[in-house]
Amino acid sequence: MSRRVKSSSEYKRSPRTCVRCGEQYIPNGNRQSYCGRCHYCEQCGAKLSRPDKRRFCSSRCFGDSMKHAPIPCGVCGKPVPRIRSRKAVYCSPACRNLARVGNTWRTSAGYVIERTVDGPKPQHRVVMERHLGRPLRSDEHVHHCNGHKADNRLENLELCLVGSSAHPPGQRVEDLVEWARSILERYEEVIA
Repeated sequence: MSRRVKSSSEYKRSPRTCVRCGEQYIPNGNRQSYCGRCHYCEQCGAKLSRPDKRRFCSSRCFGDSMKHAPIPCGVCGKPVPRIRSRKAVYCSPACRNLARVGNTWRTSAGYVIERTVDGPKPQHRVVMERHLGRPLRSDEHVHHCNGHKADNRLENLELCLVGSSAHPPGQRVEDLVEWARSILERYEEVIA
């Protein structure tokens, strides 16, 4: 059984709506999406040689269209001239830094650092500042009660003063004695 191939006159092309002007038209091919009146460069108005593929007649017109279309800053909303090479656009380095507020990472010493409006800070200090509702003074130190530098829960942090009554590094003796008693109770049968 052989198949008969239809000639081009036998195909009925259904009307389409122009994506630019909204008028109805009969397309010449499958890929045509503009009517005959809309085959012009959006920037300079020149006739397009390949209207189904492009909106602009040249890369210069495309570049000019990008220059004249400012986009809003990602933080404050001020208009920023569009530059094709940038992915995220901000009006200033200050807005770029504000967009990154809240990012965290760990240092080689084990502390968690959080990016704030004032710049990167150790997260345990940021948590204590939020709890107190004020910035910490230079003579104040935040101590991790359980000794884990990445455990920045408020229950695990205590505020200490640096100076003559300075908090020694490490854990409090009371906490260590309590921990040692719980270990001894847990492993009583091993010791005996």
